[in-house]
Amino acid sequence: ISQKEEQARAIAARHQFALSTQVRRFFTAAKLGRAREARQIYWTLKPAAEAGGPGAEFQTPITEVMGDVELAIGVFCQGEPELVLALGRSLTNSLPPGCIFFGGTDAGRGLPMALRCLAGDPFFVVCQNSFADARHFDYLRDLYGTRIQLPGSNELQACFHDYEADAKRRLQLGQLSPGEYVRLENGNVRISGQVALMKINALTAKVIFEKNPDREFYVVEGWPLDWMYPHLTPHNLVMKLNRKPLDMIPAQEIQADEAFWSKEL
Repeated sequence: ISQKEEQARAIAARHQFALSTQVRRFFTAAKLGRAREARQIYWTLKPAAEAGGPGAEFQTPITEVMGDVELAIGVFCQGEPELVLALGRSLTNSLPPGCIFFGGTDAGRGLPMALRCLAGDPFFVVCQNSFADARHFDYLRDLYGTRIQLPGSNELQACFHDYEADAKRRLQLGQLSPGEYVRLENGNVRISGQVALMKINALTAKVIFEKNPDREFYVVEGWPLDWMYPHLTPHNLVMKLNRKPLDMIPAQEIQADEAFWSKEL
């Protein structure tokens, strides 16, 4: 939490403003173990941040920094701290140095992000659920610099337009996914809902996958990302995202997975 507070202060200093009282209260409450108070402050600020509300902080990735703290303390509040920590360590210990990890659940983002700081920055955590917010990429660039390749604004726009074109085609063919809300208004595509958003996020994740060909990738996700299916094999608590699609999961991978879960259970 202290490391994240320093990151927030550094971002504020670069943009030449001081952290607001609410943000300072958030970090103080989190460091003192007052998780409920810290989470209430975060969720009070989050709607204004998402709407691009007034205040210099909302134009920077500071709320993303706070979000990682909120996720971590939130996960610890949901269970016995020692068991939560064991879960996090089991997950992070299975990730090889230098890999990129798509953390698409609360625990899948919050725990690895917290523990990687303590372990000396051995791997890179990105949250595919946040790709629609450009500030998430500002946050990742602030965190990782140029060590991993991230999509620029033109590539993000291309993902959105590619999805629009594909959604329009599937709408006309009656092939939309359940919960995927797409309609045409005067020839223009209108989309809404979590399913459509995650399909755009999936395309963005694929761009990151392709822009970092020399890195291994691993993923945990609460939503299906269709393009990943042929690339996935089990890897302990998460999935490995193989560089090339597979016709089937190799027998040795299945045996290793069975051995892992037999030991864990």
